[in-house]
Amino acid sequence: MNKSITIYDREDAYVSSQVDDKRKLLHLDDFSFYWDKISSEARLGKHDGQEDTLDLFYVFFEKLLPRCRDASTRTILVKKLNGLIFNTTYIKGYCSENHWVRKALNYLESHTEGKDRDVNVEVLTLVQIISLFSISPLELKIIFLAIHGSDWAKPYWHLFVQLLQRMALPREGPDFYFDFNGLDSGMMLPSVKRWPVRGYTFFSWLRIESFEDPLQLDDATYHPRLYSFLSDDGHGLEVYMVNKQVVIKTITKHKEEIQIMKPFLETKKWYFVCISHQYHRFTRSEVSLYLDGKLCDGKPLAYPRTDLQTATDLLGKWASDDTQDLSRCHLANNDEIVDPNYQVLLTQEHRRKRPQPFYGQMGAILLLEDAIPPSAVAKIYELGANLTPRMNDDLTDTLTGQKGSLFYLDRKVLAKIMFSYNPKASDRMMCMDTASGLTKNNATKMGGVKEWSTRSINQVIDSIGGIKTVVTLFGPSNSSVEMSHDPAPVFAFLLAIAQHDPDMFQELYHCQGLQIMGYLLERIHPEHITEDTVTRLDQLGNFVIKSFGEGDIFLDVLKNVLFNCAIWVRALPAVQVKLFAILTTYCHKWPHLIRTEIGVESILDILHYFYFTTPEKPRKVHLQQSLIQRKSLIATDTLELRQSLIHMISVITEGQFRTEEVMVIMKFLRESVLENSLDVLEALHRGLLVYFDKADQRVDVDRKLAAYLMMLWSAHPVKPTPNLPRRISIPLGVAYNREAVGKKWRRLLKNLHRENEQEIYWKLDDTENNKRMRRRLKRQYNYNLYQGCARSSNSNVEVLTEDSFVVVNNALSPEAADTLPNWQDDHRKKSKRHYLWLSEEVALTYALSEPQEMTKEGFLVKKSGKLQSRKVRYFVLSNSKLEYKWEGKLLSTIDLQGARVWKNEEDHPTEYCFHVETPHRLYYLYAETRLEMEEWIRDIKIAIPSQGPSPYSENPDLLDEVTLSFLPSSQLIYKTSCSLVLPMDIIEGVLELTSTHLYFWAGKNTHHIKHWQWSIDQLATIYRRTFLLRNTAIELFMTDRTNIFFNLPSHETTKLIAKIAGLHPPQMVNHASMSPDKIIAKLKLTSRWVERKISNFEYLMELNTLAGRTYNDLNQYPVFPWIISDYTSATLDLNNPAIYRDLSKPVGALEPNRLDMYLDRYKHFDDPQIPKFHYGTHYSSAGAVLFYLMRLEPFTSYFLHLNGGKFDVPERLFYSLPIMWDGCLTNNNNVKELIPEFFYLPEFLVNNSKIDFGWTKEGKINDVTLPPWASSPEEFVRINREALESEHVSAHLNEWIDLIFGFKQRGEEAEKSANLFFYLTYPGMIDIDSISDPIEKKSIESQILNFGQCPNQLFNKPHPKRLTIEEIRERSKNLFIRSITSAFTAMNTALETLQSPSPSPLTGSQSAHSSLNSNLTGSTMGELLEEEAKKAEKAYPDLTASSPAPRRQAALEPVPLLNAKMTQPLISVMCHADFVYLIFWDGAVAINSFTSNGKASKLFEMDRSLGGNRQKQIEVLISPEQVQNTNNSFVLADGKYVVSSGNWDNSQKVYLFQAPNTVKLCQNFVHLHSDTITCLGISETEGELVSASADGQVKVWDFGMSSNGFPALKLKHNLSGHSGKITCVDVQYDEDLVISGSTDKTCRIFTLQKGRFIRTLKFKGIPERVRLSTEGSIITLCSSVYLSVHSLNGNLVTHRKVTRRVNDILVKDEVVVTGGEEGVIVRYIHNLEEKSRHDIGPVRCLELSSDQRALFAGMESGELYIIPNLFPVASI
Repeated sequence: MNKSITIYDREDAYVSSQVDDKRKLLHLDDFSFYWDKISSEARLGKHDGQEDTLDLFYVFFEKLLPRCRDASTRTILVKKLNGLIFNTTYIKGYCSENHWVRKALNYLESHTEGKDRDVNVEVLTLVQIISLFSISPLELKIIFLAIHGSDWAKPYWHLFVQLLQRMALPREGPDFYFDFNGLDSGMMLPSVKRWPVRGYTFFSWLRIESFEDPLQLDDATYHPRLYSFLSDDGHGLEVYMVNKQVVIKTITKHKEEIQIMKPFLETKKWYFVCISHQYHRFTRSEVSLYLDGKLCDGKPLAYPRTDLQTATDLLGKWASDDTQDLSRCHLANNDEIVDPNYQVLLTQEHRRKRPQPFYGQMGAILLLEDAIPPSAVAKIYELGANLTPRMNDDLTDTLTGQKGSLFYLDRKVLAKIMFSYNPKASDRMMCMDTASGLTKNNATKMGGVKEWSTRSINQVIDSIGGIKTVVTLFGPSNSSVEMSHDPAPVFAFLLAIAQHDPDMFQELYHCQGLQIMGYLLERIHPEHITEDTVTRLDQLGNFVIKSFGEGDIFLDVLKNVLFNCAIWVRALPAVQVKLFAILTTYCHKWPHLIRTEIGVESILDILHYFYFTTPEKPRKVHLQQSLIQRKSLIATDTLELRQSLIHMISVITEGQFRTEEVMVIMKFLRESVLENSLDVLEALHRGLLVYFDKADQRVDVDRKLAAYLMMLWSAHPVKPTPNLPRRISIPLGVAYNREAVGKKWRRLLKNLHRENEQEIYWKLDDTENNKRMRRRLKRQYNYNLYQGCARSSNSNVEVLTEDSFVVVNNALSPEAADTLPNWQDDHRKKSKRHYLWLSEEVALTYALSEPQEMTKEGFLVKKSGKLQSRKVRYFVLSNSKLEYKWEGKLLSTIDLQGARVWKNEEDHPTEYCFHVETPHRLYYLYAETRLEMEEWIRDIKIAIPSQGPSPYSENPDLLDEVTLSFLPSSQLIYKTSCSLVLPMDIIEGVLELTSTHLYFWAGKNTHHIKHWQWSIDQLATIYRRTFLLRNTAIELFMTDRTNIFFNLPSHETTKLIAKIAGLHPPQMVNHASMSPDKIIAKLKLTSRWVERKISNFEYLMELNTLAGRTYNDLNQYPVFPWIISDYTSATLDLNNPAIYRDLSKPVGALEPNRLDMYLDRYKHFDDPQIPKFHYGTHYSSAGAVLFYLMRLEPFTSYFLHLNGGKFDVPERLFYSLPIMWDGCLTNNNNVKELIPEFFYLPEFLVNNSKIDFGWTKEGKINDVTLPPWASSPEEFVRINREALESEHVSAHLNEWIDLIFGFKQRGEEAEKSANLFFYLTYPGMIDIDSISDPIEKKSIESQILNFGQCPNQLFNKPHPKRLTIEEIRERSKNLFIRSITSAFTAMNTALETLQSPSPSPLTGSQSAHSSLNSNLTGSTMGELLEEEAKKAEKAYPDLTASSPAPRRQAALEPVPLLNAKMTQPLISVMCHADFVYLIFWDGAVAINSFTSNGKASKLFEMDRSLGGNRQKQIEVLISPEQVQNTNNSFVLADGKYVVSSGNWDNSQKVYLFQAPNTVKLCQNFVHLHSDTITCLGISETEGELVSASADGQVKVWDFGMSSNGFPALKLKHNLSGHSGKITCVDVQYDEDLVISGSTDKTCRIFTLQKGRFIRTLKFKGIPERVRLSTEGSIITLCSSVYLSVHSLNGNLVTHRKVTRRVNDILVKDEVVVTGGEEGVIVRYIHNLEEKSRHDIGPVRCLELSSDQRALFAGMESGELYIIPNLFPVASI
């Protein structure tokens, strides 16, 4: 138990009050008080969290049960408790709500060491009872973890799995239902003015708890009502139960008729009950009772009439106006009021008028205004217990449903709905009529009615990872040990899950779950593989065939499980015999499928590896011997199993062999000893003789037969079967994929145990935002702790300094490659006629072929004859022959006469394989790299002799066209050799372009994956780049914020750019064809910075990008300036110019004494070949970047790679900012500038990975030591960024730009500024390609990589200065005031329209919006705006302040735009362009224009139809129990579509706002979630919509338009992990993030594009609102009063508890705005201190205007306020 004992004081006192003697041993009779207590608590519906609630689980199991004498008594008591819970629904619900499953599992974990095993089994039974009623995601996950990795649960493994299996079985009744407690329960319905004339139909799912009188008055007079419709004088109809039968009674003025329907009903059983009463004019009317879709009884019964209807009425119209109302209408009770004194009222009269409450449960309840036929009843029953009749307007998404008040069946109107009540459409004591949607038709629940929303395992399994989580049950928590249980129950559970939802099994296939399953089954101890296991697998196979047909999913089951004999070979013979019998049956059913996809080769390999009669040396393949060591079988068992396998070959081939099959049979015969091949020969030889046209020969089955067949095969012409798919033999394929599958299994296991991870390691995610910041970290699963990498301070080892690193390509040299382990057998096979032996490594990839393949270790000798490799085996192209040699000795020759050559494009994705086909044989050749393969194909094509001149030799230009590509030539547009440049690697390869994708195929000697690909549609920008001072590179920026750096041959760069541009990628901007100065002019980059439209940081990043700086090349990393020069003061005043570095000087010139040294060296330097320079080191290099980022992966590993596997001497590491700044001023070898991370990424200053960097004299190196004025890394980065954006830096930043990017970078001005570096750091200073000496060339390249590189020069004139805020103010002040004043007249006119009241949007009642008279007249509004304009004029000078002190006067005071006395809260405000959309609590909608008048003022035009247009109302029924905050319930898309959630039917509605007249429901998405959709989010691009639900699921949808022009959704990701309902979400495209909050008191963060989980944030309260800021913060509102701020990487920055309730939060730049009971408050994000306050009353919701300057506030009173200039543009 997790609670402290002090928490249970109330429980202890209660037990003491019930049990007198504390030392007394308790007996069975002593527990009567407890049974009464749990029943009463459950009836009252009390749950944890209420002050007067007892923890009855603790009372029973911790206080009472231990005081029983013996284990048998304790067992009996738990059994009795289980019986009480099992037999009573409301007690089940009580236990579920109070988390008894979790408490029971905790109890079991803490009591496993005792001897009460029987008690523990009963506790597990309790878990089963409650879990079958309802289970939460957290409870299910605890059960999975208990099964999988808990020692205490091992004795109960089978019980747990059986529990899961039972939970997955179909349920009897609905998941959502009303529970009537039989005391004060029932529902009061509104009066019925007109009863249907032609007939009516009532139907619902119901369950009777008991027929005994719950009021304990008199069972004889207890007749529980189903429904009752009576007038004041008692006329009407009633349906009730007597003696377990349904009784239907009608009462008219003339008589009372009763019919008792035949069937007897059982208690505790769900029925679908339908009562249909048909009116007949000339014959007796008839009533029918249907149970579970079948007619049970039909009898004549007078139709209920409340008056004497006219003839016209009887023909089918409603009753006349003088019809008497049915005013006493009830469900599940009559109209008698429960009196607490009933038990003492004994008179017969009182007994007759007693209440008749129904004791049981009902699902959704519908009453139709017509009698429906039996066929319709049967169809409705087949729709299931959870039928929720909702339908789109176009009736396209379902066959059965509800549109308005009409009920449809098979898209045809069945009847009109009189009323429809659903348990989910309830709010406290009200139950909405879902048919009409009118308040007047709502029902009122009595106190004893509760709605249960239960969840099955099939609904919650997605929340813990989906069906793939089931696969973890097949294996142990440690993959190195065997599973010690029979997997049959797990298969049964998996099958039950899949049968409920076949799409889940399809998901299992797509995530390689079947491969993982096979991998785990191989590790099960053989004694646990039983015949039951095989039976369950057969059932699974038949299910897959039935659900998905003979497709890939069925093949996956066959290959990875059923035909994977590594699983079965060690099992008992009987198990294997049963398996092979099933497989033989499959061969008979689907011979073509198994022949084509499994093949003869796989079966023969199974014989060879697993079922041999005589031991022989296996083939040299990488099969783990431990997986093929079989259990010792007697000879008869082996022969029987072999015969079964051989029989399968006969069945699937039907005695007619293909060429490829003969090939593998010959291979099997040649490589097997005679004893292991005789039975194969005996069974197959006749089919082989038929193949060789020798069917008439009679031969003996012996060794001579094998030789004879070999001779026939040698001479027989090869005729390959056309269109035969290539495949890998199953045993070899499984073995080859085993390592990769094992990694997938371990990843799946980590996901299950993710919340219990002790150590999580992180690395930088290379995804950028639109400001090119890389803020986010991602999980690193394979982490190196770098033990022993630290150096001591007194180390004498020679090490490289941070400025002298050399980037080395880590590809292996040929010499190094020769030292690698050789997996091949040293014994080389001698060459045979027509073929060469296959290398064993290739055998794993392609084992089908006869050994005719040429080893991939060979190479092609160039025409010059010069050997290009050290290897001993090679090929020589000589004349028209391809000679295969070994150390100069000819082994074999391929005659190319009549040959063809082509690449194997599909069958060898992991090898460089191509085909050479001669008239006699088909050869498979392997190259070492893709480039070499192309050379082979090219030269062989030229060498092929022909009758006439070779087209290739005559026209060499055709070679590019005919040389086979890595892609089909029909798709290829362009290709070239190139290098992929990564931060620490250069990968040689080939770049290919098609019309849809760009591909890069890796070259030789690389540990990287074989290829990359990118969609052309995702290409955003292309820039030219330099690499090693050559202008030969390009960098591609993608829309997903990743980028790729390619270095190409010099003549190919322009070609590739032109080819890509010719494809016209839809989102691409081509900057590669423009010079940087033209790009700057086109984007108006400098002018935007000068005019303060972009920040200093953004401008510097743009300049870095245009100057060729990139994250992909550490030597050309973006460069930023040192800003602050004071690293010793306790506080920092950013208004003090003395704290700033002199930006007019380079770092080397900041200290005068050191500058003198540099100038003196410059003056006396004299070298005829090397130009003069001031600094031998550089301000930006790979070493400098890694010096800063060494604490953050992947830079830690880069640092070690460049430094010989060791960190530098501790004193030379980056461990202190003050010391680092001092070194930049005094160290002659240190002139480093900064990198962008200093201004946005505090994590690089923290040693989160706990790496040992060594010790200095100051102590152990850990986190970077910060200056005194920064209390945390976050604080340092924030202040550094504020300093960068300060007025002082803005005024001088142009000077630093001149040094780095401008006219002072080179030449005379650079010399004057002491800003000259070593000449090899400047682009264009040397032509490396012109250097012929390879040694000199290599030396030059090493120097370039060593010393760093200068950016490309962007400006050749002095850079303009930035305007000050005062100058900006002077430009705009007069225009602002003039435009505000000019709006007075227009505003007065608009406000005059608010004078008259608006009619009600609600039928039959006065609307809350009928008093929309504005309290402000036009003249008063004009005076107010004039006054505010004067205030703004006075306030403008305050905008010049650079201090973060509050500037409350900068914004205009709040203006009430919609100032009316309202009763309905304004729950949502949304803005787009010039429109403001308002949504009120009752669904009323307003569409208001907010248009520009001039350049600065706004004109608000109110929607006059707000209160009276029925077409401008949407359906809103948001239950406070499901939706935590209504601000999360609506999003606006495309300026006209409002997407709403919170709907009772789990739907997501899309409304089309057609201003100014109508609001139309255009889409109603159903079945998106299994429970109410609680909140929505939409990305800035509106391309992704996020929906979240009470089912704990967060789903990301691609949001677009369908062919009919309406919004469409396509599921992109299903994000799981929450154990409670989702309360809030937010999404940010720019940072690629989705965040969700839940009642489990956590927020989970995922990536938007890939759906990858990142981290969990934990809180003490429930998150109600979460916002992602553009500046990298996560702001969370918990429990309405707790505000917290985290970084994107989960670090808590600050938190605060506010005094009054907050309803909404909004983030803009570096402030957060809260709206609540205290009005609007603006706070600084970094400390949540108040900046400004606007006391306008209780605020419900907030929204920014489209221009991001004004703030709208929707009020609890329904009013709308605007704060016009809360975020002035001039504040940038």
